[in-house]
Amino acid sequence: MDDYEPEGMVHTVYAAELRSQLTRKAPQCNIHVNQQPVKALIDTGVSINLMTQGIFGTTPCQPKIRPTYIQVYAFRTKTPLPLTGMFMADITHEQKSARVKVYVTTADSGMLLSCKTAEELQLSQFAFSIHRTNIETMLESFPGLFEGIGCLKGKEVHLHVDQSVQPVAQESHLPPEAESRGRAQEA
Repeated sequence: MDDYEPEGMVHTVYAAELRSQLTRKAPQCNIHVNQQPVKALIDTGVSINLMTQGIFGTTPCQPKIRPTYIQVYAFRTKTPLPLTGMFMADITHEQKSARVKVYVTTADSGMLLSCKTAEELQLSQFAFSIHRTNIETMLESFPGLFEGIGCLKGKEVHLHVDQSVQPVAQESHLPPEAESRGRAQEA
């Protein structure tokens, strides 16, 4: 597993205050983190594995916690969770195992398993249904959408504008390939 961690990376944790959110309906499982039994919440909306300092403290063979530069936010909060650091762990469930990064926090969050780790341990799986259509069908069904310069008529649209960004107007232009064909025809 890659230990590279870009500085300033941001993750959102959807069930940060686990103790207050655990219910019988929450998908929980019993796993082993470095051979230590732990009850974990499977959160398919989370991109990282997260463990409390309290759970980390109960592991008999504690790996070294390394500093981390990422920021982790609970859902709909503006303050990052306090992270102690991260360590590499072998997480197992029944006959499946995964070597993953686990972030340690002082927040009261229990143990969260990320979507990726839950999939690796075969605790969750996703099925996607994709409907394919050919381009001719789309052009025939929606002819007005493929003509002109991006005009959306008769629809109200709300644009979220970041007021801190200086607006810049760009001229409409042909793609380079079309420009070169136009010049060749002029000559």
